[in-house]
Amino acid sequence: MKRMMCVLMIGIVWGSTGIFAGDTPVLSGVSIDGSCDAPELVEFDYPVPLNRIRAELSERGIYLPAGSDTSRAPLVEIIDSGVPPEADMPNASAITPDNNLNVCSFFLSGNIGIQNLSTFAWEDVIAVGTNPTDIDILPSGSHAVVVCSGDDTLVAVNLTTRSVEYTVNVGSGPVAAAVSPDGTRAIVLNSNDQSATIVDLTTWTVQQTVTSPAIVNGIVVTSWNTVGRFRYSYTEVLVLDDSKTAVVGSDETVNFIDLTDGSVAQVLLPDGTARELAVTRDQTMLATGGQKSGGTQEINLIDLTVQPPVHMSGFDIGNWNYNTQTITFNQDGSLLALVAYPSSGGYSYVFFFDTSTQTAVYQSPTHMGGCGGMALSPDGNALITSGYRTLFFDMSGAVPVEVGSIDA
Repeated sequence: MKRMMCVLMIGIVWGSTGIFAGDTPVLSGVSIDGSCDAPELVEFDYPVPLNRIRAELSERGIYLPAGSDTSRAPLVEIIDSGVPPEADMPNASAITPDNNLNVCSFFLSGNIGIQNLSTFAWEDVIAVGTNPTDIDILPSGSHAVVVCSGDDTLVAVNLTTRSVEYTVNVGSGPVAAAVSPDGTRAIVLNSNDQSATIVDLTTWTVQQTVTSPAIVNGIVVTSWNTVGRFRYSYTEVLVLDDSKTAVVGSDETVNFIDLTDGSVAQVLLPDGTARELAVTRDQTMLATGGQKSGGTQEINLIDLTVQPPVHMSGFDIGNWNYNTQTITFNQDGSLLALVAYPSSGGYSYVFFFDTSTQTAVYQSPTHMGGCGGMALSPDGNALITSGYRTLFFDMSGAVPVEVGSIDA
């Protein structure tokens, strides 16, 4: 996966007896170890555009203070990784192809940070626009592309000059972006107008805009994390190695968008939702993860060896109503790793499944509290998952082994 995380956290003060928006309690208490007193998580059963967030929460009896999604959070903490004080609310990050730099978007402060991965020092903070959400990096490593949901733009930052070089107007409320492996195009998912913008990166102009009833680009689930802030997961997008096909999950439909002509092929999941995406390294199989509701299967597998792709099978994680937060395959695609939390509230856990038998081979005994995301090593044999705890796994064998953990 190109991103360690792709989340939006709206700042809310955490009181000693619960989560508060100003002086008004909005949810019951969340303990620092990740356990929850509340009976259930607050979830959307469908993607919600950015411009509908406040109204949707209000309908559920949850009220956010005015400006909480555009103003700075009450407190900016300096943590061990050295987040600079002028950068507020890390949202998504991407690593350059040479593994030298981490580029992170900061939603509330409207900038990105550039971190040296040899020293872990933050070298630059660059203003990009209002509410930067997702981020990706060109295969050449020359530019980082950032979508700014508050400005409806795709911004290109030159990583050599450390300056904004291009700004491209896209659709309304962009929340996610992915660059093709050949670096010629990017696709941007727009939350508010339910569209996808294809950008030609050789000219930095819009090539075309794709609309489809099934391209529902928005926020797909909301819950709270252990620091008492709402957490939103966006519709995800990835581009296959052919640099032609973009994959977009939209609830029970998986869209395959042709970046050359804008045509869309669709795979309907017979049981389940497509909220998280992962593809094997040989590009033969796609996995989707989602929310379990009633009989809904949390994981579905799609065969990419045929055109158009077809649904292969699906399975549940277990007897609990778990909600998949993020997924990835190991090096040869034999294992699927995922992070999920129960819809009743509580801890996130890491699960591993054999993709051929679709059976569980390992569940980490250590919980993560809330989940920020996961990343796979370049050789596909090591996995790191981030949350209240950071967990490390050796995936080189048939059965994964947890090799360590660090409390945040």
